[in-house]
Amino acid sequence: MLTNDLWLKYSFPSFFTGKLSDFAGLFIFPYFLSVFIPKPKIIYYLTALLFTFWKLEYSQIVIDYFARLTNLGFHRTVDITDLITLTVLPFSFRYFKLKSKTAKHNRLAFSTLVCFISIFSFYSTSQPRQTFNANIKVDKIFILPINKENLFKKLWFGYNYSDSLSRNLTDSLFYLYFDIPDYWAKATAIAKIKSLGNDSTTIQLVNITKYHIKGPLFSGVKQSNIDACENFKSADFENLFELNYIDILLQKKEMKRQLYFDNKKLLDKYRPEKTEFVE
Repeated sequence: MLTNDLWLKYSFPSFFTGKLSDFAGLFIFPYFLSVFIPKPKIIYYLTALLFTFWKLEYSQIVIDYFARLTNLGFHRTVDITDLITLTVLPFSFRYFKLKSKTAKHNRLAFSTLVCFISIFSFYSTSQPRQTFNANIKVDKIFILPINKENLFKKLWFGYNYSDSLSRNLTDSLFYLYFDIPDYWAKATAIAKIKSLGNDSTTIQLVNITKYHIKGPLFSGVKQSNIDACENFKSADFENLFELNYIDILLQKKEMKRQLYFDNKKLLDKYRPEKTEFVE
């Protein structure tokens, strides 16, 4: 489950890797609880009921209520095909009954280690990075006192840049990624980068395609951060881009916090596959 959540489903996205975590999670989770609560049948039945409820669209009202109550953003994908993973529960239950008859006492240190790894795996798969499509048109031009060649040298050294729209640097359209640190978010923008001569370059924002929100460890994504980002207008994104990208690029301010997506390899995995915009 950990291998799939942290590597496989991002490196090899497919129907199989998309379902693998649910299969593994449904096998492990009720087994784990049954070790501590001696009511395995009840736990397995409740697991099936709660998982089914979670995957149905009718649960959205309850999810929204708890999101407002706890200020935590609960992320889920409504996909009825996920219910096929419930078929693993009988195998998990049978395996638990078999192991409970032949179980041996392990050392406390080993048992504690397994326990913490299990809890971490449940947490990592239950709190995915939340992605929201924006497709907000913007039209703001920034003039930088630096030529295009030197600008690209800066971009290559970690200023959240990807030329995935074109592998040819003469093309002016690029993906740029900038933090929104007050809300633990990172936005993806399409921009035109053009030279104005030997000593200046323009960056013109064209479109905000999407943004990602995450939360601190063990507290999750805050619903208030989701609400704030959903209410951003074009002007808000323009100001945030200037504050958290242009000013940092020109070294007018320091980057306060590097979020998860600041690693370029991870950025490449999360780049939009298709983006539509109007010239």
